[in-house]
Amino acid sequence: MKNAHIVIGLGYGDEGKGTITEYLTRREKAGLVVRFNGGSQAAHHVVTDETTHCFAQFGSGTFISGVQTYLSEYMLVDPRTLHGEALVLAEKGVSDALARLSINSKCLVITPFHKTMNRVREFMRGESKHGSCGMGVGETVRDGEILGQNALMMGDLRDAYIIRKKLDELRKIKVKEAKEFLEDNEDNQTLQALVQELSQPGLVTLLVEEYYLFVKENALNIVDKHEFERHERVVFEGAQGVLLDSEHGFWPYITKTKATFRNACQLIEKNRDTKTKKIGVIRAYHTRHGAGPLITEDSFLADVVPEMHNGKNVWQDSFRVGWFDLVATRYSLKNVEDIDEVALTNLDRLNGIGNVKVCVAYSYEGDKTVALDKYFVYRIQDDKVIIEDIKVLPMPNLAHQSQLACLLLECRPMFVSFGSIEGDLKDPLTYKEYVQWLQKELKIKISILSMGQKYQDKAEVVL
Repeated sequence: MKNAHIVIGLGYGDEGKGTITEYLTRREKAGLVVRFNGGSQAAHHVVTDETTHCFAQFGSGTFISGVQTYLSEYMLVDPRTLHGEALVLAEKGVSDALARLSINSKCLVITPFHKTMNRVREFMRGESKHGSCGMGVGETVRDGEILGQNALMMGDLRDAYIIRKKLDELRKIKVKEAKEFLEDNEDNQTLQALVQELSQPGLVTLLVEEYYLFVKENALNIVDKHEFERHERVVFEGAQGVLLDSEHGFWPYITKTKATFRNACQLIEKNRDTKTKKIGVIRAYHTRHGAGPLITEDSFLADVVPEMHNGKNVWQDSFRVGWFDLVATRYSLKNVEDIDEVALTNLDRLNGIGNVKVCVAYSYEGDKTVALDKYFVYRIQDDKVIIEDIKVLPMPNLAHQSQLACLLLECRPMFVSFGSIEGDLKDPLTYKEYVQWLQKELKIKISILSMGQKYQDKAEVVL
């Protein structure tokens, strides 16, 4: 492997990692896309002249003939939805998606038991939801940490006996955990229905057959390690975003997996001669799907830039939209290791909407007796607390990140008006002043502009 491009999100997810991954795969003529975090909850949309696809477990370069996908050991795999995605891709003309896929044998398997228990926990949080996708990823991570080698892994799916043994034990654990919630909520019909899902007779037998046949009939390539050396150019495709990272995100509104460059770097480290470029992706405005801080949220912006691919759902609730947040983005950049450059997406959505705003600081409106200097760089102006930056701990801990989340929920945005952006939607010069200003404020090179959904709508920055 001579060249590797690592793509991560710098926000709360939904930054455009899929379209940037596809663009880089085409530009670099990469033969392999590696997924290195998250699981089936990823929703990376790729739009071509012929079709659109939401990539969840296949790499976003799959529309390109011959490009392979590798699901590394840091990925969590849902065999049912993986099979379903392969069938959808076949309908869209990609008949060999599974043949171009390899999966590390140590990948944890997301089962219906994990998904249902995930939903039980989120439902029981009531008004204090964490913003879970309800797809079992966090529950699977939790079980992997507790069960260790007894957790179901992709390598196990080659042996029906092992599948049954591990699923039987998993089912017992999940039914017991769910019934503990039910003891104090016997009249709750939603909870009762979720517990009944876990208790279905015959579900284990059905899953054993499904999983085993899926692997056998498709000759699924499950490997103990992947040899990157066979590919000169590789794109590593991250999921979620740094502001949702399990260590650096604002707990409890986080994902349970690493969303920085860390996992990808660990995969690459044995290939010392590899030239690596680390790219962070961020929208020209900010979004968040689900609960948690989004300080620049603005209903006006949500109306004028309606989301094309994400909507309200039962578990995450609404898709939220806000203006670009310099404070949050600087915090994100400080939490990633030696980032090289940034790809700025969705620029075309700001074209012609009127006055564009950018958040440059926060006004803190919470309890002034809190030791704010542990969390922020701030100043006092006219008796107001003006937060200019979020501090980064060398070793983040849950208590600190939890308190940080609470404090951020007490913050309000302080904007500067950038004026109106108007001109040719696909011309980089239309966005020159905005991009140059962001680049200066963030102190990072913005190398790629995305001015539309297709790979043809991307441009290298020469401003």
